[in-house]
Amino acid sequence: MLMISSEWHSLLTEFCSAWRDHDPARLEALWDTDYPDLVYIAEERRDPIIGWEAIRAYYRDTLSLMLWMKVKIKPIRLSTVGEVSWLIGKGSWAGQNRTRSHVSGGYSRVCFLAHRKNNDLRLIQYVEAPLNTRYVRQGRLERTRNEESPLPDDSIH
Repeated sequence: MLMISSEWHSLLTEFCSAWRDHDPARLEALWDTDYPDLVYIAEERRDPIIGWEAIRAYYRDTLSLMLWMKVKIKPIRLSTVGEVSWLIGKGSWAGQNRTRSHVSGGYSRVCFLAHRKNNDLRLIQYVEAPLNTRYVRQGRLERTRNEESPLPDDSIH
């Protein structure tokens, strides 16, 4: 397993927990809201979500649609350049949309970009790159949709 700093571990744990707990305020607190060029690329959106108000609205809109969400991240690689750090990981999610009768779920590669603000690591960019379902074993996809964990126990959730 990749060793990550306690700061990254805390950030990823809070990210996953806040989705699970349906807590937009905790998701929002992970970002540097003063940074002028915030970007969130969600796999289900056609266009990037740019700027603080758009990201804030995305969290609130998405959580209002979902009955429950489960998110896991398994870090793969990370690095720091000056005051900016990035982390790439394997992500999985599952959830129940209020407008659908079935559970949705999937896999993504995710990239977090963060920098220091007041001695804390704060997000300035987040990107989801979904896997093409042709390359995901069917059993894994079904387990995700059935709310079981598709990622190993060393994932952060």
